Amino acid sequence: MSFRLNPIKLNEDGSLANAQMSFFSSYNALSERYRRDLQKGWAGQFRTLIMPYIDEEPYRVLYSAEPSRGNTPVNVLLGAIILKLMKGIPNDDDLREKICFDMEFRYALCCETTGKAPVSDNGFTRFRQACITHYINTGEDLIYKTFISLKEQFAKLMEIDTSLFSIDSTMIDTWAKDMNRLGILYANNELLIQAITGMMIHKRPPKTTTVKNRIDIIDGQLSLAGCADEGSGTEVLERFLSDRVQELSLAKTKLPESLHRYLEAETKNITTYHSGEPYSERLAAVLSDASELVALCAEHSEYQKDPYYETFTRILEEQCKQDEHGNYALKSKGEGMTSDMIQNPHDPDATFREKDGEKHKGYVTGFTQAKNADGETLVMDYTLEKNNVSDQTLGAELLKGMKSEAENQKITCVGDSLFNGEEMRRGAEENNIEIINTNLTGKAPADHCADHQFDDEGNLKKCAGNATPVSTRINKDGSCTAKFNKEDCAACPHREECGKQEQVKFNSLKISVKTAERAQYLRDRDTDEFKEFSHFRNGVETIPSILKNKYRADSDRAMGLAAKKITVGFMFIATNVVKVLQFISRRINPALT
Repeated sequence: MSFRLNPIKLNEDGSLANAQMSFFSSYNALSERYRRDLQKGWAGQFRTLIMPYIDEEPYRVLYSAEPSRGNTPVNVLLGAIILKLMKGIPNDDDLREKICFDMEFRYALCCETTGKAPVSDNGFTRFRQACITHYINTGEDLIYKTFISLKEQFAKLMEIDTSLFSIDSTMIDTWAKDMNRLGILYANNELLIQAITGMMIHKRPPKTTTVKNRIDIIDGQLSLAGCADEGSGTEVLERFLSDRVQELSLAKTKLPESLHRYLEAETKNITTYHSGEPYSERLAAVLSDASELVALCAEHSEYQKDPYYETFTRILEEQCKQDEHGNYALKSKGEGMTSDMIQNPHDPDATFREKDGEKHKGYVTGFTQAKNADGETLVMDYTLEKNNVSDQTLGAELLKGMKSEAENQKITCVGDSLFNGEEMRRGAEENNIEIINTNLTGKAPADHCADHQFDDEGNLKKCAGNATPVSTRINKDGSCTAKFNKEDCAACPHREECGKQEQVKFNSLKISVKTAERAQYLRDRDTDEFKEFSHFRNGVETIPSILKNKYRADSDRAMGLAAKKITVGFMFIATNVVKVLQFISRRINPALT
């Protein structure tokens, strides 16, 4: 499939300037009044503000350079996926129906001139998969590029102030379910067997039949877990069942008889949940099967070339240890169990992290937000990583994007206490950015600690009482121990609260730069400027709510870091599109402000 551009040029009345209207288009049946209503509504705004500014050129790499059938327009695919999120459409099939039969959708996507839907049944799935594969192979995130290009257009339109940012992060949980260690090892064996045999254990019949559920293998026989009406796709179903019988027969020839039970759907539930056998016996059987699979792959080197084989061996290394005879046994908690371990074989990139007393398995996204003079906000940048990456690491990465937004002006970044640390401070210094932290936790130091003076190395030059220490030294934890003359301490107004230790010749005080900075922060917290920063920072908390409650990020079925980056990227694009459409609506109708 070759690449072709779909440039969108609009006339003043909103009609396409570079396309001929189809005689059979439903748009022709609308009266002038209805056409005006269509132009003024959300569809007209999306059509004029979003579609012309989607840059298709970066996606050329996804298609063939050889002359062939043209691709589905990239801006139509991207626009449709954005509308799917905005309108809460549950799946791609319903989205395609909307494009086929809903005049507003067709008008918004600039495809009202054609007599047919521009997207095939699997068009959206193939497009997403192409973007994921491209990211895995090259490291280039095309969806992120689209986010940046649209954000630049929106920021100009909304007159966003790029000297002040707020920053936050949130966990994005994997859709893959929680598994105990037996479940992980069983699924690990099952997926490798699936890869070796080329046969899916659970497989749904074609959409042309009325079978509702999948076809399973139970007791070595095919079982239809659904129903079909007579005369409705019967031939297709019979052909499907015949093919499955052949697949099962071929799969058994590639496996030892002891592993045939993995081809039966009920074996998994019996082994991991409903079996009356002791847990230790079931676990020993699964580990024995894993040993047999390792031997099988050693005998057939072509099995080791399968992409899943690497995940299979990684799980065994993480979960198990081998004795002198090569038999596997589970590792104990003190034998190298880390948060990097695979939590579910179906999503090998998802990691474990406990935050604010809650356990999470999946990913973490960090993002920044800026506002205009009227307080209207826009997401300026985002990143997504495995969830065992710290907030400080995410923040340091996002600081680079802030610097590129405003090269020659002072930049202020407001974040909560999680973005207060050495890595974040170092990144701020490298990019000449001021960090303001709100909602710091922990014991509050005395107010006078803000008046301590330090040199660049962290040595105390003068205490809050303006006394110069006799000597100082830097401790291993980064704090400073200073010694003072007893006469200076006796005349100090803070002598009762400074926390000094009295010694024979001198008084000793242990203090750190962080303590002084924290005291200064607490002193500044009551100023009007700080309260304004705090209110601005609180506004960024809406983004996690939008991702989780509106776009259902935790329920998204994308598996793997690459797939998650693509789907979360669409969510951030949709978030900004909603913001800019609301911005325009307020300008058209001030009563909405």
